Amino acid sequence: MSEKNKRTLKVYNFDIDDNIVRAKTRIHGFIKRNNDIDYSNCGPEELEKHIIEGNLDAVSFTTEEFAIARNYTDKYYFDYASAFLDFGDNGVMGDQSFSIDMREALKSKNFSPSWNDFLECIKGGNLFSLITARGHASKTLRQLPEMIIYNDDISQFGLTDSEREELVLFLRNFHEGSDDEVISKYLDDCSFMGISSSDFAVEFLEGDTSKMLEPEKYKKMFLKKFFTKCYNISQKYDLRLEFSLSDDDIVNIEGVHDLFKQLKEMYPEVVFNVYDTSGGREKIRL
Repeated sequence: MSEKNKRTLKVYNFDIDDNIVRAKTRIHGFIKRNNDIDYSNCGPEELEKHIIEGNLDAVSFTTEEFAIARNYTDKYYFDYASAFLDFGDNGVMGDQSFSIDMREALKSKNFSPSWNDFLECIKGGNLFSLITARGHASKTLRQLPEMIIYNDDISQFGLTDSEREELVLFLRNFHEGSDDEVISKYLDDCSFMGISSSDFAVEFLEGDTSKMLEPEKYKKMFLKKFFTKCYNISQKYDLRLEFSLSDDDIVNIEGVHDLFKQLKEMYPEVVFNVYDTSGGREKIRL
């Protein structure tokens, strides 16, 4: 069958914060008051000492603010071992912090530009990934689509009973079992990755968490692997592949744009899309 006449496998890759929803989780960092000091090798006790001595001021940022501040290394310092503590499973609320933040964001209607795309993606049973700088375990991130599919205490923003039945009916083209088993197998085919998590370190960095300092680089590593998985699925079912990413961080967007251009040269039949949601939803030309 010619490429033009094939059905299309649409795969979506979503950043979470300020792309799907605006959560209230904050990132911790420092304002530099003394630029003559190299803070990069300081442990928690040394950083605390620098705060007392007036070399650093502790401050917290929203994700939108962090996307800007991270580029001003002369003004701000981020200790990535602690900056995203509230974005992982080791904070005060443990692995419940993510679901609490997401549920609050949804019930408060704190939607970001890709929310509708994410919801329609799930309703249609499309493959997708959640790829985020957060440090939650993959099973923790999976709570978000589960919350939406089962409409778990998120007011009217999850799937209705009829929409869930339609989803299951479609998924039975690929999976067998009870309704819950079919949904679980569908989510198994998707992927959930926090690039500050130990799951990422184990899968991509041989378990070395000390290397986790370049989020834009690691998003590309993940996307390249997930693309290979999705490409193999498209070949198995003789489908055209459309592979898209939406993100609100311009550094990540530029990095993925370069990756998709390289992949396009290797796989000219695949459609690649990049959406910049930093100021709305803008499609970036490859």
